[in-house]
Amino acid sequence: AKTQREADPSYYPGVKGARGIFKVKPTDVERSVLVGQAVAGEEMKAVKVNAASIADFLIKNALAP
Repeated sequence: AKTQREADPSYYPGVKGARGIFKVKPTDVERSVLVGQAVAGEEMKAVKVNAASIADFLIKNALAP
């Protein structure tokens, strides 16, 4: 499984000292949703990546064994 890269908090002045901020590529989120649709046997629909789908993607990856 591919892991997401954590953003360097010292590099970005807006998040200086913050931890737990990840760089997520929209293509990774889109691919994950499409694979989920295929596995569930649903019709393959175009995916619009938004904040909610990115959050769902990160939560699913964090809870995966």
